Amino acid sequence: MANTKVYDMNGIIFYEDSMYNDWDGNEVERKRHDWPYSYDAYVIFKKRQEYQHTSYSDRLFQQDHVKYNKLTQKHFNNNSQYWNDKTPEQIEAFLRDFFNKPDLELIGIMEGCNVSNGYPYWIFMYNCEF
Repeated sequence: MANTKVYDMNGIIFYEDSMYNDWDGNEVERKRHDWPYSYDAYVIFKKRQEYQHTSYSDRLFQQDHVKYNKLTQKHFNNNSQYWNDKTPEQIEAFLRDFFNKPDLELIGIMEGCNVSNGYPYWIFMYNCEF
């Protein structure tokens, strides 16, 4: 089944069957509802195809857990490592503070599953100069 692209008025890409598409718009094989502890990463937000950098939510915590906790408290009013209830605007603001890059632009977000422990992680695609 082909995936049909749907755009909102800001040009952000979503899909009619948006729950389970990879970055290139192809349907993933291992969907979250069928493989809850080992599903393939899928797009939950995408502005455009091209981006410069990626960061993984679990690696941000490992990189500097004190800074991570301080900024999750500031931006989300909690210290959760779950990102499924955050808006792209909130995540972009968090990443700008985390990397101290006020010009950082969030391009996309994907959710995947760590097959070694079954917990989800999020991938952030963004542009900025380092």
